[in-house]
Amino acid sequence: MRAVETGDPARARRQLFANGTLLLAVLAPACLGMALTAQGISTTLVGPKFSAGVALLTPWMAAGTFFAGLRAHYLDHAFQLGRRPSLQIWVTCVAAVVAMGFSFYLIPRYGPVGAAIAVTIAMAVSCLHAAVAGRWAFPIPLPFGAAARVALACAVMAMAVHALPGRGLRALLLQVAVGVLVYGAAAMALNILDLRSRAAELLSLPWRRVNRAWRREVPLQGVDP
Repeated sequence: MRAVETGDPARARRQLFANGTLLLAVLAPACLGMALTAQGISTTLVGPKFSAGVALLTPWMAAGTFFAGLRAHYLDHAFQLGRRPSLQIWVTCVAAVVAMGFSFYLIPRYGPVGAAIAVTIAMAVSCLHAAVAGRWAFPIPLPFGAAARVALACAVMAMAVHALPGRGLRALLLQVAVGVLVYGAAAMALNILDLRSRAAELLSLPWRRVNRAWRREVPLQGVDP
């Protein structure tokens, strides 16, 4: 906001690009992790009568949350920065119409799962709509390169979590722990959010301090008191 108000759109785009990358790097693995551990979540948090239904709902709810979060916390910023909130109203109205239309078709056939599918489709459509309509307000940079690396890291995490069997609490905790570790390692290897560069800088910081201290002390050794 400060960059836009001071007339520095390039700085605003750089900050938005960083914000979008961070959002993807956190939101994508979290929602995917919920979908992958749907069986463990359902058997741990709800009773046996509802676990099957919750297991079917969770992946769709996670996908809907991903699209809703991406739109609300990134794509919709274009309408505020460009001072065109009326465009956001149209995006929301179209999403509501899509959700209701699919709900009329899917709920009688699939029940609660149909409602979750309808909301997910509506949120995905609204993300695309917001990305296009936002160009008329304030062009939001889309971090396609970062998104590809996040998707690759999520794929590695998915393979690791999917390989772990079990549905109980211990299995759920193990899946979560392994997913976090594998995604973190993949994100580091792919240098998402400059993690590898930042880690290398942090690891080299003590050595640079020791080197600077040593350089200050070396000339004093040759001085005759």
